[in-house]
Amino acid sequence: MDINTSYGVVFLIGTVALVCTVFILYNLRDIHKERPKNVKTVGISASFGRMLPLLKENPEFKKVLTCRVLIAISSMTLSMSVLFGRNYLVLNASQISTLVSVQILGTTLGGLLWGQLSARIDNRMTVKASFFTGIMIPSIALFLMIFHTGLSDSVIFVLMILMVLMTGMNAQAWLIGAYNYQLDVVLPTDRPISIMMTCIITIPFGMFTSLSGLIAERLGFMPLMLTIFIANFIGYNISLRLLRRTEIPEYIKEMEQCSI
Repeated sequence: MDINTSYGVVFLIGTVALVCTVFILYNLRDIHKERPKNVKTVGISASFGRMLPLLKENPEFKKVLTCRVLIAISSMTLSMSVLFGRNYLVLNASQISTLVSVQILGTTLGGLLWGQLSARIDNRMTVKASFFTGIMIPSIALFLMIFHTGLSDSVIFVLMILMVLMTGMNAQAWLIGAYNYQLDVVLPTDRPISIMMTCIITIPFGMFTSLSGLIAERLGFMPLMLTIFIANFIGYNISLRLLRRTEIPEYIKEMEQCSI
């Protein structure tokens, strides 16, 4: 089977899987819940007007919102890890294929790891661990950029495997850690507004992932990896000041029970 046919088979399998997913999702039905009588509908203008007061009233939301922005910036590693191995370290096609598979495996392992960490300890620990992992990823890249000429091919490849594995593991950390922490520290009545505000603010920073290839091409991998390192370093220090599960105010927990 030649290379073009192989690519065709891979994309065909992916297409079939996506079509099957569409049919499965189409048959899902949401659980119908009656709106409580004491809950008022909030309009768009009122929602926007509530955003700034929410930031002032809830310092924990301000912290986690900053974390979400930094996570959006550091997510450039998702598209750059394998590209770094191909363009900077000039790995062969077989090695690149292995790295892609390892990154997918890391995504699966990360979901299991962060989920257990969040459930058994708390969401703060998940945020902190994900930022620490985010620091390690560009650190490995920077190490390879400085010392790769003195390393054997096998050592370079092992370090790249470790790097893309952690990149995959960190892909869903924001959803399990930062998003759940946000739900922990924001009142149920303010959660829709906090989610809307988070989306509005993080979307522009999310464009860094799409622009990372252009940044690497124009400026090189060194500034890119340094930016990712700094974003994760700042995020890690902010995560140290997040509340533990036992420190979350009781009135938020009580309102959570009332809203169920």
